[in-house]
Amino acid sequence: MGVPAILAGGKGGAHAFVVAFGLLNTLNRITDTLLSVIMGFSWDQYGPRTLMVSMAVLTLLGLIALLPVKSELFTRPPKARTYDWVVRSRSSVLVGLGSIIGIIYYYFIYKFHGEVASLKPSSKILSPWGAVFTLIIFPFAFSILLTVIFLIILVGSTETRWLIAGLVSLIQIMLTAVVLTTLVEPLNELAREHGKKPILAPWIVFVFTFLIPPVGMGLIQWALNQAILITKEATAQPVIGAEMSGEVAEGT
Repeated sequence: MGVPAILAGGKGGAHAFVVAFGLLNTLNRITDTLLSVIMGFSWDQYGPRTLMVSMAVLTLLGLIALLPVKSELFTRPPKARTYDWVVRSRSSVLVGLGSIIGIIYYYFIYKFHGEVASLKPSSKILSPWGAVFTLIIFPFAFSILLTVIFLIILVGSTETRWLIAGLVSLIQIMLTAVVLTTLVEPLNELAREHGKKPILAPWIVFVFTFLIPPVGMGLIQWALNQAILITKEATAQPVIGAEMSGEVAEGT
């Protein structure tokens, strides 16, 4: 559902590429592996009708999932998400190290989305609570699904538990990489509006978050700090110009 929604908006760049191809390809590979195991087990237990029944059930579930989707999602441009938060600079190193702790990690995910939208309203990012719930609920639901599957097919061995933990961690890391990557583009747009070079390439955030998640969190905080400096410089220039004009007028 996310892929056609993004493509329908006519938006390009790293955001569309990462979401449409990066995350989708990874999830497809994981689900293909799981479905192969499930279908093989079901075929042996219930016969060849399993394929037709499962196809019909999955198709029906897909149609049900599309029912609550509003048509405006594909026909109207999305509204820019904006907030009026006080944005403060932080140490990117401390943010990265602190994000290792679960509660602090979700706190910064929440703060990042509100602060980015406060500096640069954008329709490309999630709401603060939406980002937090996405990173909590999706891996949690996925872990429950995996646990049920492996309890049905395999014996609950130590290897099974480690496999479940690894797959859930992979989903969590991929989602974090995508969510953090979407935050970069609005900050780069803010820099371009003030005649500055883009602050950070989105692919850098994606790669570092995927390999070392705390580094990705620190990079987002660094980009936020740069955006704050750009905003302060932009607001200070008119004031300086006005003072100089007043001095010239007094001298005249």
